[in-house]
Amino acid sequence: MTRRGLTNIFVIGAMVLFCLAPAVAQDAKGMPKTMSIATHPKGALLNIIGGGFAKVITDHLPTRASDRPFTGYTTWVPLLNTGELDMGIVTSPESHTAYMGQGPYKESMKNLRVLNAGSGVALSYVVRADSGIKSMAELKGKRVAMDRASYVTKVENEISVQAAGLDPKKDITPVLVAGVAELMNCIMDGRADAGWASVGSGQVKEVAGRVGGLRWLSLSGGPDDAAAKMIKDRVAGSRMIFIKAGEDPDVKNDVWVMETPIYLATHKGFSDEAVYQIAKTVWQNQKELAAIHPKFKQWTSEVMVSPEVSIPYHPGAVRFYKEAGAWPDAMEAAQKKLLAR
Repeated sequence: MTRRGLTNIFVIGAMVLFCLAPAVAQDAKGMPKTMSIATHPKGALLNIIGGGFAKVITDHLPTRASDRPFTGYTTWVPLLNTGELDMGIVTSPESHTAYMGQGPYKESMKNLRVLNAGSGVALSYVVRADSGIKSMAELKGKRVAMDRASYVTKVENEISVQAAGLDPKKDITPVLVAGVAELMNCIMDGRADAGWASVGSGQVKEVAGRVGGLRWLSLSGGPDDAAAKMIKDRVAGSRMIFIKAGEDPDVKNDVWVMETPIYLATHKGFSDEAVYQIAKTVWQNQKELAAIHPKFKQWTSEVMVSPEVSIPYHPGAVRFYKEAGAWPDAMEAAQKKLLAR
């Protein structure tokens, strides 16, 4: 066969493969053969959650879902916005920051969408139990570890201090750190009196065991007092929750903390059918998720649809929630408001 003939065969073959590519990538209803879920690094809570969703989706749908760990939000959220990733595990304030183009996001990530909302990350300031510090107001004049690696964490830190009636620039001495591990080490070795942490984190457990216990500081006196309202107004999607002493193994005192809901997020270009089927699968298999990790026990149908979300829901998810009778008028109003931003 001549060289020209071989070239023609190659060109025709390439064209056939190109035409068949969409059929290989997804089925006739728009269900992709594979799906990616962006998460934090392996071992982190958000990675475990992403892996849990991947397992249930793979077990119940004709697709193979897998978690894709990244070093942080700013490395993958822009990829989700452009459709280079299918889904991601993100907190409410981070998704709002990206959607509005604030902080490290130089442009608005307006393609981001919620597939469902769920359990949250419980956050507050923590001190050594033997420190004598029992309230946020008593942080005045104290050394407070501040993690400057995350824009959202910085906002949460400063707003919580302000809600206690303190000026974060004048009333405390910031000890700048890079990451939770360094922050907790500062508290352990006495370089800082307090620091921002999440209930249940491995670093908190380790330090608590080494120093004879930790005390969590209440960010408010209730769910709707002045401090709570300031925090909820400034930290998108956040809510105040009460943890009774002993209710969580890491909490030895009664405390009001901030909770930032976690979302299974996607982008508006992701297949409506795929999102519909994922929303339905998660809704119908909550017990399977709960068996994977305790956080999924809070990922119930009662919280999957929330008018307090910080970014709009995907149309495929809306279709399922309407069928399930979980899309009241308040949700329609919230959705329109978010889309108009």
